[in-house]
Amino acid sequence: MKQTNNRICRSCRFFTTYYTMCMVCFYRHKRGYCSLRKTDVATREYCEQFRTRNAQAKKMTTEQLEAAVSDAKALEKFLKDM
Repeated sequence: MKQTNNRICRSCRFFTTYYTMCMVCFYRHKRGYCSLRKTDVATREYCEQFRTRNAQAKKMTTEQLEAAVSDAKALEKFLKDM
């Protein structure tokens, strides 16, 4: 495609990278799938329908929060004892 903007496919919300499972890791290919155009595309292609990815909020469970509070209390107790 023609270069009309500086937005490349690998940063688009419609792009999904292909991975191959190796013995001990995953190999990321330089190609992926565009769910908007429904085709195979290279990571450095340009597209007119580019949309930024949505920011994903990090979620914290109550158990994780309680563990963090108890760790902070233990650390506070340790520092007071010094």
